Amino acid sequence: MRRRFAALWLAGLAALALPLRAQDAGAAAAADAEEAARRASIAQARAAAETRYAEAEKACWRKFAVNDCLADARAARREVMGDLRRQEVALGDESRKRKAAERQRSLEERDAQRQEKLEGEDAARASDAARQQQAQDKAATQAAQAASAPGRAAQREADVARRQAETAQARQRAASDSAQRAAEHQQRLKDAQERKARQAQRLADRTKPPAAPLPVPP
Repeated sequence: MRRRFAALWLAGLAALALPLRAQDAGAAAAADAEEAARRASIAQARAAAETRYAEAEKACWRKFAVNDCLADARAARREVMGDLRRQEVALGDESRKRKAAERQRSLEERDAQRQEKLEGEDAARASDAARQQQAQDKAATQAAQAASAPGRAAQREADVARRQAETAQARQRAASDSAQRAAEHQQRLKDAQERKARQAQRLADRTKPPAAPLPVPP
């Protein structure tokens, strides 16, 4: 009978005792709302258990075995209340862990913001130093350019003269090479003509009729 009472009460209170899940675990407001809802659910389940127990107690007085009925009802009540108490303890542990995690996360966020601020200040100082150095380098470069301007002009004139001399030399080499190629071409033509003449002479010598025999002496 005790198990039957416990099963009936637990089945009737199951929907009320189920914890609510947070929609956003990262939002403190949502977590607080969930915790409040779960505590309210446990309180409602406890009140419902007390009501069920009172009704069961009244029913027991109408039965023959009153004491056994009351004992079973009290045992079932203790079982339900113990389960609700365990839920409260678990909820308290979750709440403490969550709040500790939130505090830790808040500290980490503050540390990160402080570090980001320091890094930003360091970056700003480095940027200022870089701009100052750039301005100094630009001024030094301008001064060096102004000081070396006459030398650069003379160098440019020397470069122009050198390029002109190189161009003249290249033209002379090109003309010389062209004349040499023309002479070689004329020599090849002459050699070809001479070979042709020798070949014609050899052909003529082969086709010449034999000489007449000498007269016989008397």
